[in-house]
Amino acid sequence: MMLKLLKEYRGKTISPSVVRDVLAKYNWHFNRPKHIPPAAFPLDPVEKEWILRLLLNPRPNEVLLFADEADFEWLPYLTGAWMPKGEQLQIPTPGHNQVLCCFGFFNPHTKEFF
Repeated sequence: MMLKLLKEYRGKTISPSVVRDVLAKYNWHFNRPKHIPPAAFPLDPVEKEWILRLLLNPRPNEVLLFADEADFEWLPYLTGAWMPKGEQLQIPTPGHNQVLCCFGFFNPHTKEFF
């Protein structure tokens, strides 16, 4: 995408290695992003107050549910790995992947799971 934008902007084709070298010169590097826990993104005070009221004092027509989902996969997720140059690390697998998606809900007032 970046190479395409640079070609449109400059009118020239630029090789990926040139882009990597220039970015490295300015202290940029390619890496995996890091997951940030929810505490890094605090709730708006109004949202927090609304959720606390639902949790502690719900009106008769209100229901508060906590929800989560998970995927269970037959094949393992493979990320990068170090291996000797010229050799390909092989991970035995059972064949085709199968995925089971699960959704769950918890009602804190009735202690029910769905």
